Amino acid sequence: MKTLWFFDPAVRRSSSGASVIPGPLRKSGANPLFTDGHDADRAVPWESFIENGYPNVFFDPLVNKYRCYYTSYLYDDKEALLHQTYKQYVLENGKRITGILYAESVDGYEWHKPDLRIVCYQDSYDNNIIAVNTHGAGVLLDMEDPDPSRRYKMISRNDQGPLNIFVAFSADGLHFGEWITVIDSRSCPVATHNFVIRDRASGQYVLYTRMYSHELRTVARFVSNDFIHWTDAREVFRGQDADDQVYGMPVFYQDGHYWGLAHMFHFGDQANPHYDHVDVELTCSTDGIHWLRPAPGVPFLSNGAPGTCDSGCCYASVPVSDGREYRFYYMGGDGTHYSFRKTGLCLGTVEKNRLVGVTAAQGDGFIYETRNMTFDPAEIRLCVDVEQDGSIVYEALDSSGKAMPECTVENCAPILTSCTCARIHWQASEQPLQNVRIRFFCKKATLYTMCGDIQVALPHPVDYQG
Repeated sequence: MKTLWFFDPAVRRSSSGASVIPGPLRKSGANPLFTDGHDADRAVPWESFIENGYPNVFFDPLVNKYRCYYTSYLYDDKEALLHQTYKQYVLENGKRITGILYAESVDGYEWHKPDLRIVCYQDSYDNNIIAVNTHGAGVLLDMEDPDPSRRYKMISRNDQGPLNIFVAFSADGLHFGEWITVIDSRSCPVATHNFVIRDRASGQYVLYTRMYSHELRTVARFVSNDFIHWTDAREVFRGQDADDQVYGMPVFYQDGHYWGLAHMFHFGDQANPHYDHVDVELTCSTDGIHWLRPAPGVPFLSNGAPGTCDSGCCYASVPVSDGREYRFYYMGGDGTHYSFRKTGLCLGTVEKNRLVGVTAAQGDGFIYETRNMTFDPAEIRLCVDVEQDGSIVYEALDSSGKAMPECTVENCAPILTSCTCARIHWQASEQPLQNVRIRFFCKKATLYTMCGDIQVALPHPVDYQG
């Protein structure tokens, strides 16, 4: 079973009046699920200021819980709170102590910050601190490593000294061993939200983190076979200018694509309403190196309205699968990047096959035409949204672009409701189709994915691997 995305240039031959949009992410009414400085009914004084948080959330089947690793300032100069230019004051005058903290949940909604008794802070071990003087940790549950003492792998920035990147290993995801420096800070200055995956194709470990290029925040990629020895940094994604910088980009894999959650930092023109804000844009790649922006400049995870818990900043973790849906956990802040803000863990959900869609750019309707494909219509299923009074009708074109008389709009079965498994069907044809294009006429509708045994004929079937 193959899943094709309608936004993909390898699937879309042409369109008219169409626009690519991010999927309909629904934010939880319970947001924020937890906030800095609090755990249910008790105060957490060592959690001074989460700020960006850089969350790393996954469901761990070994303990049957959701686990959240996040960065917080354990100590922050309280005098800074009196200054409007909060962060600038701290950088110039204040003292800060960072740490990696831990929270867990049985259902993903009610979270608890347990007393881990790992780190002594302010003369007490009763806290949820995993490590001190580190920043932007990524934790990987590696079920393929035969060594149980390396089951959990952390990669993070050492905030003492030259800000090198280190790794550490754990058998339980809580007690991590020796910090092993693996990447010199000169290779990737100011690395943050260090997010690592194990690549399905190569089996290698791949780290995505932040670097600077011409004073702009961009995304760096490192590769390792053993989690200890890493390649040099390679810049793989950047925005357009200072208003379009990439603060970080956690990456996950689905349906033949790598998906990136690009944290877009808007710090160009101070007259822009989104100046100093951070939102999340969805990116896509077939190899994890060369990235597309399906809907450039349009947030997948947008800031909330003024006064809401995520009105200023959003920093996301990769999703957790919940059957048909994805849960996107993110740290939402109610102030802008360079201001003081309250930060908390938030949640948004979207169906897996509705990450990116194609819909009308203006008005109600648009036309979409696929590339030449070979498939059996009886086995094809579409994921679509259709509004009230909307419809999707379609026809098949031969390789020359002429309509096939047995596969016309007039004898197709129209799609009239939203569905994850809509069928393509013509009354006059039940046979498999070879080397044909499908032309869709859509009214008040959105096309997401096409699933089935589908072979697409690409006119230039070579991916650039430079």
